[in-house]
Amino acid sequence: MPFRQHIPAEHEEHFIPEPPPPLPKLDPLAKASWLALFGGPGYLLLATALGWSIPGIAVFCAVAAFVAGVALLVFRLNDSDRDDDDNGAVV
Repeated sequence: MPFRQHIPAEHEEHFIPEPPPPLPKLDPLAKASWLALFGGPGYLLLATALGWSIPGIAVFCAVAAFVAGVALLVFRLNDSDRDDDDNGAVV
C-alpha cells in the first residue's frame, strides 16, 4: 500500500465548478447545414453498407448536400457578434 499523508478534514479544499451555461439554440439554417453535412455522406455509407443500388442523381445530391453544408457552416463563421476593438484576454 503506497504511503499517503493524512490531511485533516478542516484543511481539505474541494473545488466545485459552476454548472456550464446552456448551449446556444441553433437557427433553422444552421440545423439544415449540419444535417446536410452529415446526412449526405451518411446516406451514401448506409446505402453502400446495405448493398443498395444508388442512382447517379442520389449520389450527386448527397455530395452536393455535403459541399453545401460545409460551405454554409464556413461562411457563417464570421457572423458572430464580436467587438472589433477587442485585443483578446485581459490579464
